[in-house]
Amino acid sequence: MVRLNSISLSEYAEFLHRLWPGAGLPARLGIALSGGVDSMALAYLTSCLFSSHNKPPSAIHAFVVDHKARPESTAEARSVAQLVKETYGFTAHVLPLTWTLSPIDLLNGFETRARIARYQAIGRSCVENQVEKLLLAHHADDQAETVLMRLLAGSKMQGLAGMRAVARIPECGDVFGAERVVVGRPLLGIEKGRLRATCLENKVCWFEDKTNQDATLTRRNAVRKLLSASPPRLPRALQGPSLVALAQRAEARSKSARDQASVVLNEDCNLFFDPATGSLQLQLPPEIRGIQPRVLQNLLAQVVETISPLPRVETQSLQTAVKNILSIQRKPFTAAGLKWTYRLDKTLFLQRQNYTSRSRELCRMIFINNSPGWTPRHLWDGRWWIRLFIPTPSHPAISIQPMEEQDIGPLREKAAQLNMAKQLGQVLKEKLKGEMRYVIPTVYCRGEVLGLPSVGLWLGGGSVEEGVKCEVMFRGRGGSV
Repeated sequence: MVRLNSISLSEYAEFLHRLWPGAGLPARLGIALSGGVDSMALAYLTSCLFSSHNKPPSAIHAFVVDHKARPESTAEARSVAQLVKETYGFTAHVLPLTWTLSPIDLLNGFETRARIARYQAIGRSCVENQVEKLLLAHHADDQAETVLMRLLAGSKMQGLAGMRAVARIPECGDVFGAERVVVGRPLLGIEKGRLRATCLENKVCWFEDKTNQDATLTRRNAVRKLLSASPPRLPRALQGPSLVALAQRAEARSKSARDQASVVLNEDCNLFFDPATGSLQLQLPPEIRGIQPRVLQNLLAQVVETISPLPRVETQSLQTAVKNILSIQRKPFTAAGLKWTYRLDKTLFLQRQNYTSRSRELCRMIFINNSPGWTPRHLWDGRWWIRLFIPTPSHPAISIQPMEEQDIGPLREKAAQLNMAKQLGQVLKEKLKGEMRYVIPTVYCRGEVLGLPSVGLWLGGGSVEEGVKCEVMFRGRGGSV
């Protein structure tokens, strides 16, 4: 067996430099720790690096998730947190997960559910502790597993790029403030064996999770067993080093397309975003047909991710949009949860596509506050952050939902009673033309419209509604009424 070298401090410092060139060590840094050999090697190396720069170890926040999936998981999570706190001086956080599903439900897709819950717990704790850079211990073996799983699922080139070395924290679209959290994977090109060698050489303790070796438990475990078989059971093209090389080539190609798209978007396109309606006007360059389709797809992805109600917009899903844009007919179409319409000035107008009865019901958000004050922020329709100030306890339930056509008449009558008919008419005429008025957040109480907060219209009017306030923010932009 080939003896693998441990990772030196200078080598690790170079890994971090590649993630964030010229940034230096952050004032606060997060590390996701499972207690396994991978994350404990990462903890050790990061501790040494901070020490060599005379940085306080308490600036490193260790996030240990207690999945509560095994009887011993709580004790293990506490042990990991205590270990890094006592050994390295880290600020440690144990994050217990709460499962509301039955054991049978958990068995169906547990790996995916656990991943989502884990990232959301870490994302919330990052926001609470003002951590904007988070290190993950994913390594080359993890990357090979990811690429093989995606190959088996039929992924295209973008998916075969695997995990990115630097990316936004995943699964945290509905965690307020988490859009500022960036994850870094400094060990993505390093074999797991080198991490183990690092721990052994420096007498670093770690915890073994025996369930990771059970090939019948999860798909990833099965793929891991297949890739680690000795002698190899797969052809060379599907072995670990080849899969990692494939991911690197795919990522290089994807990054080239993203970079070219950014240049075209910044230099040759005009954008006008309206935070009141969540709509966007896009003027593409005249020589649009000269842009490579994959570059154009990436350009559109960068545009629509800012206003789409979808939690994630896949670049491949915009192939139809590219075909429609390049078409001579230029008919309206839908893509990425948006309605695309050509205007007379040849610009594209993008707004939220009309709701179905199902999606309308899913967008109905009810606020019930048992005590007076501001409610927590909630992401409405994947687009607006909303919170309410409810002045009295046991206040009638308030809902946020799309306005329906039959509510326009009663709304006009209420506005007339409050001497606000002119203001409402102006809003409907100038800001909320046609279908636009039915795709923005509307505040209801006892079946009546209280206001349209994104456009700054608040009616209130009754004694019960007096003192109620609404703060609305479109993904980092906004205000309150």
